[in-house]
Amino acid sequence: MTVITPDGRTAPPPRPACAAQALRQAGLRVETDLRNEKIGYKVREHALQKIPLQIVLGGREASNRTLTLRRHGSNDTQTLALEAAVETLLAAARPPRHSDDHGRKTR
Repeated sequence: MTVITPDGRTAPPPRPACAAQALRQAGLRVETDLRNEKIGYKVREHALQKIPLQIVLGGREASNRTLTLRRHGSNDTQTLALEAAVETLLAAARPPRHSDDHGRKTR
């Protein structure tokens, strides 16, 4: 996943580095894209690279202490508080539970 900011601006808390650090501390792999490019260019570029999740952190998100999640292959976005976003992403990153030959859950 990649944390991106519009126009390369750094926003007030949670700044991109703080948001990325919170996700890393939770055990998730995160990169940041702070280049001075338009948001549409960054979204398109990361979509072509098939990055599974883009996290947008602009001025609105920074002032509300939220993150906007954009999943690869979908135009829909989801805006969550930083803590809720970490919990949601951790839940999505867990491997599915498998059942053994007798229908019992394993792991």
